[in-house]
Amino acid sequence: MLHPELMQGLVELVVRVHKEFGITLPGERKTAEATVLYNRLLQQGLDTASEKGRDLLLPFVEQLLRERLQKAKDEPGTGKREVS
Repeated sequence: MLHPELMQGLVELVVRVHKEFGITLPGERKTAEATVLYNRLLQQGLDTASEKGRDLLLPFVEQLLRERLQKAKDEPGTGKREVS
């Protein structure tokens, strides 16, 4: 089940971290990026059902996103999609 609070947190995280990397995402890309992160959580089998679990997952997801963007920045031409 998709939890609106978690998705909102992911969208806010996507916007903030991309901004820190100097990347401005168009509106539709914000949700798409958040969805990629959400699907990554599901693939890992992590608990998104409990509020406490969701709160603990955001820092983990933030680190994944930062690593992906940093690698893309360090390796120009690879593109962030190939990095994930």
